[in-house]
Amino acid sequence: MISVITEKAKSSKWTHDMKELTSSYTKPKTLELQKKLQKQYMLKQILINYPDKELESMVLAITSIHELINGFKLKRWTCQEVMRIYCKLALELNENTFCIGEIFMEDAIQQAIEKDQYFWITGELLGPLHGLPVIFSDECDVSGIDSTLGCACRSMNPSMTDAPLVEQIKHLGGIPFCKTNVPWHLVFSEASNPVFSTTINTKNENVSLGGRCGALALLLSLSNCFVGFGTDQAGGLRIPANHAGIFTLKPTSTRLRRLTSTLGHWDLLAPSSGPMSCSLENLTFMYQTLLSGSITPKPSHFNNHIYNEVVNGKKLRVGMYVDDNVVRASPTARRAVATVANRLVEKGHTVVNFHPPDTQEAIILYSKLFSSDRANPECFQVQQTQLNVAVSLLPMYLVNRIPQYIRSWICYGLGIFMQDSVLTALSTFFGGGSTSKSSRNLSELHELELERERYCKLFESAMSNPEIDILICPVTACPPLPSVSSPFVWPGSFYSSLFNLLDYPSGIIPNVTQVLETDRVPNAIRYIHDNMFVLRTARNFNLMAVTAIEETNLCIKNKSILGIPVGVQIVSKPNNEEMVLAAMKVIQTLLE
Repeated sequence: MISVITEKAKSSKWTHDMKELTSSYTKPKTLELQKKLQKQYMLKQILINYPDKELESMVLAITSIHELINGFKLKRWTCQEVMRIYCKLALELNENTFCIGEIFMEDAIQQAIEKDQYFWITGELLGPLHGLPVIFSDECDVSGIDSTLGCACRSMNPSMTDAPLVEQIKHLGGIPFCKTNVPWHLVFSEASNPVFSTTINTKNENVSLGGRCGALALLLSLSNCFVGFGTDQAGGLRIPANHAGIFTLKPTSTRLRRLTSTLGHWDLLAPSSGPMSCSLENLTFMYQTLLSGSITPKPSHFNNHIYNEVVNGKKLRVGMYVDDNVVRASPTARRAVATVANRLVEKGHTVVNFHPPDTQEAIILYSKLFSSDRANPECFQVQQTQLNVAVSLLPMYLVNRIPQYIRSWICYGLGIFMQDSVLTALSTFFGGGSTSKSSRNLSELHELELERERYCKLFESAMSNPEIDILICPVTACPPLPSVSSPFVWPGSFYSSLFNLLDYPSGIIPNVTQVLETDRVPNAIRYIHDNMFVLRTARNFNLMAVTAIEETNLCIKNKSILGIPVGVQIVSKPNNEEMVLAAMKVIQTLLE
C-alpha cells in the first residue's frame, strides 16, 4: 500500500487527480470532521481497484475465521488483499452511516504487508489471528489514536500505548484498522457527539443503535466483518447487539484484559471488555484464543471440559424471568424468552421460574455506583453548548437548567403524590439535593462496595437454592425503539445493567422473535400492576414501567417497529463464560 501511494504521488496525474477529488468532495460543517471524511474519501479512491472483483467477492463470502486463516495458509489470498477489501468496504458503508470515528487504515495495510512478508520468508503464520481485520469501539485505546469518548476536549490527544487487550490481539496476529463512533460520554442510546456527528442506522432508521457500541454493532452487521471489540458497563455491548441482530459476550470484568484506561475511575462498576460478531462460532473462537494467549498470565484458561460437556448433551437447570420488579417485560420480550424456554424443555432440560431478589433496591445501588465519581449531574453541562446532536440528551439538559431547590421540591412532591418508591429514590438522587457534592469520600465508597457485596451474596443464594446453571431473561424490557423513545424506556435496560452490578457473564442470542402488531398492550396500568385500583390502594405505583409500555404501544401503533427482531440474554455465575457460550450454542442449534 505504501509503495503504491509513493509511486502514484510521483506522477503529476496523481497530483491532478487528488486535487479533483478534494474539490469534488462535499465539505461538512466542522473542520475536524471535514478532514477526517476527506481522508476517508481519498483512501477509498486509492483502494477502489485493489484487489480484483472476483477475489473481493470470494473474501466477502467468508463467514468463519478458521476459513480465513486457512486461506492464508493455502495462499488463496494475502493479508494485504483481505485488509484492503475490508478497509474499502468500511469506507463505503461509512458514507451513509457515519459509523466510523477514527481510521488508521494505512498503518493496518502496512502491518498486513509485513505479515505477508514474514509468511513468504518463513512459511509460518504470525499467531492464531494472523492477518485478521479487527474493529474497535472509540473508547478502546490504540497507540497513536485518539480515544475521544465523543468529547471535543479529548481530541488531538492520542493514546501513548495500546490497551492490554489490544496489545494481546496484535500479538496474536490481529490487525486493528478503525474505531467506531460512540455516544457523547458513552452514556446514551445513540452514537451522536460533536466530534464525529451522528451515526445513522441504515438497517432501520426507526430504531436507535442501543448504546455505546451501537456504531460498532451496525458496522459489523452491515459488513459481516469477523469480529469487533468494545466495553460494557450498562449493557453497552448487549443492547446494541440485540438492536443490530448479532452475537456478543459480556465476560466477567476480570476475565479478559482491559480495553481502555479512560474508564478506570469507574472501578466500582468496572467495564467488561468483550467481543461482538455476526457468528457465534467466531465469537467463541475469539474468546478461546484470548484466554489461551502466551501473554495472558492473569486470566484463567478456557475450560474446554465445561464447554464440551454442555455442548455434548449435559442437561441444564435453567432459570427464566420476564419481570424484574422494575419494568415488566413487553409481550415481545416475554415471547422471546418463552420460545427459548419451550425449546429447552422439549430437549429435556429443566426450566424453572426465577425471581431476582430486591431489584428495586439494586437499581438504586447501581445508580449510586455508576455516578460515584461524578455525582453532580451538572458536570454534564461542560460541553452541552457544543451538542445539539443527541435527542436523548435533552431531558438531562432541561433538568439541569432547573435550580436545585426547585428540583428538590419536585422530588418531594413525587414521593407524596405518586407513592412510587423507585421513581422517588432515583429522581431524588439525580435531580434533588442528594447529589450536591462533586464526588464521594472514601468511607462512602467503601459503604457502597459493602452494599454491592451484600447484594451479590443475596443473588448468588437465590441462584443456588436450588442450583441454577444459567438464567434466561430479556435483554431489555422493551423491543428496540427509536432514539426519541430512550428517555421514556431507559429503566427497562436494568435487565442488562443488573449483571454489570453483579459482574456476571452474559451473552446475547439475537433474532429469536420479532415485534408483531398484536404485541400492543390494551391497558398499560393493568399490565404492570395486575389491577385497575392501583392508584387508590397500592403504595408502589410504577410510573416508569407504565411509561415504558405506553411508549412501546405508541411505536407499535405507528408501525415503526413492526418486524424488528428481538433476542434473549443468557447469564451464568462469575467466571463461567464457558457455560454461557455452550448454552448459547445449544439454544442457537434448537432455534435453527
